[in-house]
Amino acid sequence: MNTSIRLLCLIPCLYRCSLHQCSALSFSAQSQRNQHHRVAIIGGSTSGIFAAATITSSLCDKCTLDTTMQSSVEIKVYESTKDILTTLRRSEATNGVLYDTSKKPREVLTAGYPRGQKELASLLTKRFSPILQQKWFEDRGVQFNTRQDGSMVVVVGGTSDITCSTVLFEESSKLASIETTSKVTAITKKEDTGEFQLVINHHGDERVEHCDYVILATGNSHLGHQIVRSLGHTVSKTVRSCFDLRLEDNTFDLEEGTICTLPQVRLSFKVNVKGQKRPRVFKSEGTAQVECRNGAVVLKGMATQSLTSLAALALQQVAYKGQVLLHFCPDVLDGKVEEIEAYLWQYRQDNPNKLLQAGCPLLHHYIDYNQYDWETEATED
Repeated sequence: MNTSIRLLCLIPCLYRCSLHQCSALSFSAQSQRNQHHRVAIIGGSTSGIFAAATITSSLCDKCTLDTTMQSSVEIKVYESTKDILTTLRRSEATNGVLYDTSKKPREVLTAGYPRGQKELASLLTKRFSPILQQKWFEDRGVQFNTRQDGSMVVVVGGTSDITCSTVLFEESSKLASIETTSKVTAITKKEDTGEFQLVINHHGDERVEHCDYVILATGNSHLGHQIVRSLGHTVSKTVRSCFDLRLEDNTFDLEEGTICTLPQVRLSFKVNVKGQKRPRVFKSEGTAQVECRNGAVVLKGMATQSLTSLAALALQQVAYKGQVLLHFCPDVLDGKVEEIEAYLWQYRQDNPNKLLQAGCPLLHHYIDYNQYDWETEATED
């Protein structure tokens, strides 16, 4: 979700990138002893570092007693910026890293996952489902807290100070070397040997390096797309997701620079989907903020990020224009508008001299599902 479904999970971001000759990485123990394998990973964000961590952990599990087999594989990560894992560090304790891992892979894809549909089906169902992604981190000490909107944030502090970014960095650093401010500008393949040639720009100086396997984890980078096409691959059409919404008019009557926080809202977006008789409704819940920025009113926050991720394809089809319905208290009286109106009317009758601005008469109910007593609550219901 983000939010960012954002990352529904980390691995789909990796698999969406082109994995050139990735299947060849499953080389046998005998081949590891007899041959030196060089793996180049282009991109040091979440997907690239996870690729390095996955290869490293796999080799360490299989080759614990054979250091020769480990040393026969050289892994190198190239990142064009100064830092790695910047997006993950920003998201893991605020917007969330994973999103509702209880869902089956096909449920996620049919819900409108913006990073691919049929391209990810077999990878998510057969190799690395959302629940396995969660387990991968939890086996290494990461603790998650699931919010009401389904986003899963990392628990930091108290008994745990382990984060996804630290786990990925430590796991990948066991065998992989990471080179920052090194931009790979071109990749060519020698047909006779199958070897790849990388052109690398480091602080303005160009050099050439060679490798046997290439993993492209460049996301939506235009340069990354060019490299993919130059190697003979095709690129699925990219879709913008996880963005703020600009309102056409200042409905909230805010002054410039003002930010209004909405603790729990539900956003709904209805759109007529081509080929379907009934309109489709996308919904998201969570916190939201309304900000007056440069004369425009912007709706942002976790609820907005989730909605624009879930409805990414639909929003693109309507040129990012439409009507979004905002429910201010979906967790009160089951969100039923008629009952809420009746409650507020009665509240006004009982408190004729009380200003509503002094305090909201509606109580938002937050549930910590990690501490939820399912048996007791089920009995009471």
